[in-house]
Amino acid sequence: MNTDTLKKLGLTQEQIDAVMAENGKDIKAEQGKAEGLKKERDTLQAQLADATETIKGYKDMDIDAIQKSADDWEEKYKASVQELEDLRFDSLLDKGLTGSGAYDADIVKKLLDREALLVKDGKLEGLDKQLAHMQEHRPYLFAPQEKPDEQQETKPEGSGFKPFVPPAGGDGAGGAGQ
Repeated sequence: MNTDTLKKLGLTQEQIDAVMAENGKDIKAEQGKAEGLKKERDTLQAQLADATETIKGYKDMDIDAIQKSADDWEEKYKASVQELEDLRFDSLLDKGLTGSGAYDADIVKKLLDREALLVKDGKLEGLDKQLAHMQEHRPYLFAPQEKPDEQQETKPEGSGFKPFVPPAGGDGAGGAGQ
């Protein structure tokens, strides 16, 4: 998105500045999320390297110690997998809430029934239904949204202003010169 595109759509400079400011906020938020995911990935890679070193050390261990260590690593692995799934779930939830128009996504998150949400094919199923219900019953949590056909009807042509055309003829509403 750039200012030239918005200018071609007929937006004023003030409107363009507002759109770009909101876009900048969204980009900054997504960069923060990406940074968090990178840190998590690095942590998981370090854990994997530790696990690999531990496995190499098993050659000189007795069977019981190996079994205990394997069980410990299996638990760590399951915890890491669960943590990764939670991160993916939260990321998909944040992504879904970004476009919902929620004034405060954290409040909306707390009101959602998380157990009714399922991750399937990289998407969060059930979120749209819950958000629609919440927008209907708690509209104060969301920014007002125009319906698609309303947006088309109010779409400005050119600069968005129509020139004033005075009525024709002598309708008696004229100024002092008539």
